[in-house]
Amino acid sequence: MKILLFDDHTLFVQSFKILLESNFSVQHEVFGCTSIEEVNTCMETQKIDLIFTDYLIPGLDIFHIINQWKKENEFIKIVVLSSINSSNLIARLLLNSADGFLSKSASQDEIDKCINYINNNKKYVCKNLESDVMQYLLLKENNIFSQRELEIIELIKQGKSIKDKAKILNLSENTIITHRRNIMQKADVKFVTELLAKLGDFGL
Repeated sequence: MKILLFDDHTLFVQSFKILLESNFSVQHEVFGCTSIEEVNTCMETQKIDLIFTDYLIPGLDIFHIINQWKKENEFIKIVVLSSINSSNLIARLLLNSADGFLSKSASQDEIDKCINYINNNKKYVCKNLESDVMQYLLLKENNIFSQRELEIIELIKQGKSIKDKAKILNLSENTIITHRRNIMQKADVKFVTELLAKLGDFGL
């Protein structure tokens, strides 16, 4: 299996690559990339079966990137890596065509299990988050927020500044401010602290 690993931190790419290659029962050819340019070059020259990608890549919208990869190759599998164990984030990724989610602290056994699930055309989510993800999927049908607003809410919960949000989502700061204003209006609050306290009412 040819696996592409995409993360903007070189040390993580190197260490995770070692884990992927240390499965002696199955041979994996792993390509580590730290920029979208490297990813594009690799995908042009190699027939990639599975992509492990970080969720937070500065300047890139991971939801857009996943859709783009799927359009280019409908058979490619994509697993998102993150240290953010948020059930609503994971659910949105799965709804957005991702095939799985792994914590960046996943063990060798869990990585192997994830790959086995993906090979059998099953979606994979860390077991400790699986029930929370299912609950969120049920609540999402009644959610009043748009996909973009949900992404911004997730970053608000992380305490990201307007500048950081704009960089992560590849949007202008004015656009972020507009989305935040709409979020506050929909939630009927005036302050971020009020919004954070009320998110549970929306299943977030």
